[in-house]
Amino acid sequence: MKISMKSVVQQFKLSGDPSGESGVTIRQVRTDDAIHLGDLFAEQTYTWDDENNPSILRKWNPEKLKRARVYRTMVQVDIEDEDETGESVPVFKTGKNGVSSAMTESAFNIAWGKLPQGLADEIYEYVLIVNPMWDVNSGE
Repeated sequence: MKISMKSVVQQFKLSGDPSGESGVTIRQVRTDDAIHLGDLFAEQTYTWDDENNPSILRKWNPEKLKRARVYRTMVQVDIEDEDETGESVPVFKTGKNGVSSAMTESAFNIAWGKLPQGLADEIYEYVLIVNPMWDVNSGE
């Protein structure tokens, strides 16, 4: 039997849509994405005090980590906003391989930053369902 390189992909309904039609599609992380995400923790500073006791300084922001994980795993999402003319437009662009293939990370970060916190948290919960190795509460 041959091994398939196709990622696991799941669709979820977004609770904020009264029609129940809006959803988000999340895929399992790929190795290249995991390598990139590892760069968020790659820099550490070691210091020693006067008694030669070492300490490690590691700077990271958990919300930036969540955002980066969503950027790398979100395939599609049905969220619209109004542009300057009042037209409804998608907040996130999607491409053949998901959001990350259609938007720069900077553009995604701007769009993500405009979301209500509850919606961002809901999307991230779905990312953890598809990628349980990131969920510190899953016991895996």
